[in-house]
Amino acid sequence: MNHLAQPFNVGFGVRVGGTLTYSVEHTFQDIYQVGVSAVAFRHSDVSLKTANLDGNYAFPVFAIRLNVGTVAVSGTAILHVIQAGL
Repeated sequence: MNHLAQPFNVGFGVRVGGTLTYSVEHTFQDIYQVGVSAVAFRHSDVSLKTANLDGNYAFPVFAIRLNVGTVAVSGTAILHVIQAGL
């Protein structure tokens, strides 16, 4: 993400196929810095979900990821992210 964008506006959606559990997570640490082990935080509204869902970030974060927790039989999850701001 461009954490310096003003205003910082990020929308995202997760599309699920099959049976699985996922969370959207973010970090405030520079993931490109050598030797950094970034701490991930779960999005408060998109944690341990099983169906298609959308959400947003209105305040700066450095990176966003999709964390698939469990897959019952088979499944896919795709995270779509759009950022606005200059």
